[in-house]
Amino acid sequence: MKIGVIGTGYVGLIQAVGLASFDHKVIGVDIDTSKIEKLKRGISPLYEEGLEEVLKKHVNKK
Repeated sequence: MKIGVIGTGYVGLIQAVGLASFDHKVIGVDIDTSKIEKLKRGISPLYEEGLEEVLKKHVNKK
């Protein structure tokens, strides 16, 4: 399933990564371009235990 998430803060980013871990194609959109650039490299702009590992596993996967 293709899913778009608007906002990559604490709610949007966690939701996007969670859905990606279930093999959904997820695109996150945010007005903060520096945050998006970090996410493209697999770097989480916020701390949540285990988030960065899951993010790195799924970023640019498809």
